[in-house]
Amino acid sequence: MEELIFIPNIRVFEDPLRFFGAFIGVKSLHTRKHLMLALLRGLACAAGEAANIVSQNLGFTIGRVRLVGGRETH
Repeated sequence: MEELIFIPNIRVFEDPLRFFGAFIGVKSLHTRKHLMLALLRGLACAAGEAANIVSQNLGFTIGRVRLVGGRETH
């Protein structure tokens, strides 16, 4: 499967109160599950980056970020 990427909040500097994002590499062979997985991966990476920025500003190190929850539906 070709790489599918979701980039969250790409316009955050224009208006940080509004959420935007973009899917990169979308092809007709991608399913809803592919889009959802790309979305979750993009949001997880953004959460990790935000945690690093906060920790640097407050002067401590975050060793690991763990995201939990959710459920699989059919």
